Amino acid sequence: MAKIDALKIKQDRGQIMINLNQYYPYKVMLKSLYRTVCFDPTYDKALFVKDIMLLEQLGFLELSRNVLDDSDNWWSQHALLTGEGKQIAEGTKTHEALEL
Repeated sequence: MAKIDALKIKQDRGQIMINLNQYYPYKVMLKSLYRTVCFDPTYDKALFVKDIMLLEQLGFLELSRNVLDDSDNWWSQHALLTGEGKQIAEGTKTHEALEL
């Protein structure tokens, strides 16, 4: 069961990367990205936030604040693939934290 859960987590992260790659080189608002990847009812906002933070720490994406929003709302931030993230999303590089 743990192997299935680990694979599911890697696939969810992969979906985030694939969706960001579709919009590259443009930024995507986190709220919109979540709506795009939340096709599974078990994938809740807490898991999404955790995955985004991990992908940012790994250097695959960068987050930027929405200059049109004065609040400090996490969901109004924008995500953009980095160069390394683009390579991962296109499958030219691999990483053990992702399953594309």
